[in-house]
Amino acid sequence: MCLSRLLLLTTIIAAPLLFPAYTAHADHSPPGTAKGPVHFFEPDLLSIDRRGRTTLTASDTRGILSALEAGDTGRLIAIRKSLEKAPGPEPAFNVMLLALCDAAMGRTQGDLFRADHIIQDALRRAAPWSNPAQSVNPFNFMLATFLTGDLLLENRLPAWAGGKLFIDRAFRAPLIAYYDKPGLVLTDLDQVTLTVPESGILPIEVKGPRSDQVSFNPFQTLIDGVTTATAGTMIDLDGSPVHAIINTGSVLGAVPQAMQRSHHWPVVGTVSSLRDDTIQAEKADLVQVPSLTLGHTVFRNQLMIVAKTSHAVIGLQSLGVLIHVVMTDHGMSFGPDAPFSCHRHATLQSDVGGLDAAFLLPVSYDGQHRMAALMTGDNSPEPLVIQRSTLTTQAGIKATQKFETATGMIRENAILRSTALRLDHHNVQARIRYRVGDSTKPPVLTMSALEGAKLSFDLHQGVACLD
Repeated sequence: MCLSRLLLLTTIIAAPLLFPAYTAHADHSPPGTAKGPVHFFEPDLLSIDRRGRTTLTASDTRGILSALEAGDTGRLIAIRKSLEKAPGPEPAFNVMLLALCDAAMGRTQGDLFRADHIIQDALRRAAPWSNPAQSVNPFNFMLATFLTGDLLLENRLPAWAGGKLFIDRAFRAPLIAYYDKPGLVLTDLDQVTLTVPESGILPIEVKGPRSDQVSFNPFQTLIDGVTTATAGTMIDLDGSPVHAIINTGSVLGAVPQAMQRSHHWPVVGTVSSLRDDTIQAEKADLVQVPSLTLGHTVFRNQLMIVAKTSHAVIGLQSLGVLIHVVMTDHGMSFGPDAPFSCHRHATLQSDVGGLDAAFLLPVSYDGQHRMAALMTGDNSPEPLVIQRSTLTTQAGIKATQKFETATGMIRENAILRSTALRLDHHNVQARIRYRVGDSTKPPVLTMSALEGAKLSFDLHQGVACLD
């Protein structure tokens, strides 16, 4: 699979359809010079956020990208049927829009390779409209953005960096000139800004035994005097031991700011939460850590955020490299020879740029059936957390609790309600925690969902199970 993916990426980068100026820049024009003509980018696609920035977000009127963010394969199937019944007048645009829908289905089902292949094929068939040197349009812009997101989720960092730099050259400059907005923010791409050339981004390498394991709970969460298991373990960062949280709800991992100051890891870019347009939004440095050891497995050149925490975070980018991952509330095993029996297809929610992603698993309670995001970094004592815009009308027991965590004390007002839960294939009588938050987000399966159960996943196989 690795060889076929590399051949696929080589073909895409070299092909005259999508990346004609990716490596050579035959016209020798300086970066930022507008090239291809712009079509079908209307003024109403621009937004002004609360920080006064003019932003442009990859979007489609059919709801494909919103279904991708929700991990809703069923909705994508329905959208595809509607596209087939009512095609537009330009065949090339139909090809690209159908490909976006099919690639989104591939990603929501955990099949990133299939998504890549779909995009590659569509870009060939949709020429010349797929070539940004001939036309910068919403269709090839969305496909290029989607492809860079796949590359990040696939841990192909040099290719991801190259894709981002290509989009800067092929799309950003023409759009800035077209809209006459020098400070235009491309929301889905500018969450990460690279400060080094493509050659400055090193590939991820992993080496370890065929079967490895780590134990959890070098520290615990204390809630109302009761200890709650945390997905925490000891890792080694360039020779320095540090506590780390295994968080399936985060793509990129994180390292403590204090360790960055002492180790001086190479800064390769910055990351910011551009979807949070508050004045207080801050940028954090991105570094590539030369050596990260989990158990007896060594990761080299992991891309990680420098965070103001006392512990590290291991995210999906690291976990996705591993094979046959099995987590319980006591520890985690992984490796090609580690015991593994999960065969159910994974459901993945993600944004188009690949910076935000999480597994979704089915949950049932009180006659309701929903998909819940798996976030082992959430150490709430209840296995299921549901966000509400207000708790005023929510039935249950009011609770004001202080959480003693590795980052300090957290105080939260919540509503707790006991009920029978079915969490994927695991049945349990437990409480649901209702907290104030974004009610459009799916419920969250916390680390407590693993008590008396086991979580198995493998992104290479596209499977995830809670049993």
